[in-house]
Amino acid sequence: MRIIRVKVRFLIALVLLSLTAMASANEVDSANTVSRLSPREFNAIPVQVRTTLIELGCTIPQVSYFSKGKSNVISGNFAKRGQIDYAVLCSRNGVSHIQVVWGGQARCDSELQIKEDSIFFQQEDSGKMEYSRVLGVTPQRAIVNLSPADDGSKLSASYHDAIQDAFAEKGSTIFYCEKGKWHELEGAD
Repeated sequence: MRIIRVKVRFLIALVLLSLTAMASANEVDSANTVSRLSPREFNAIPVQVRTTLIELGCTIPQVSYFSKGKSNVISGNFAKRGQIDYAVLCSRNGVSHIQVVWGGQARCDSELQIKEDSIFFQQEDSGKMEYSRVLGVTPQRAIVNLSPADDGSKLSASYHDAIQDAFAEKGSTIFYCEKGKWHELEGAD
């Protein structure tokens, strides 16, 4: 009888170990199933912007559970009022960064916030894992109320839009381009 109990415990341990391994495999599988679109699928952005993104090998990860349309391509005046710039979440080989395609002479670095795609998954209410990194535009009028982030940067004033990099429903960072340098500001939680 004792041998049977030991064998049963051993079998239960094996089953639990298998279930844990399957859960880990599902998380890895969900990271590989994030929907990524080619820049060619964004007809609303200028051809020269799409061409640049294609040449860079960008695919654009999509946020599905609260977004009804295509996501992670934004435009705004990110370096200077009146200059239309584009920011795209550019994903290559499971790593994404914000890629900015500048519309004029005013600019900062074109690439920022390089992060592994896998850290931006969260479980939806239905239990499904969803990709949750999303870009947004923070308009000039909202920037004056934001606090500088840990880098101690201070803005002399806010004259144009900024880029918001958010982990949906978790927190965000605002990037403001001023005099050729990115300033990080605390976004909403």
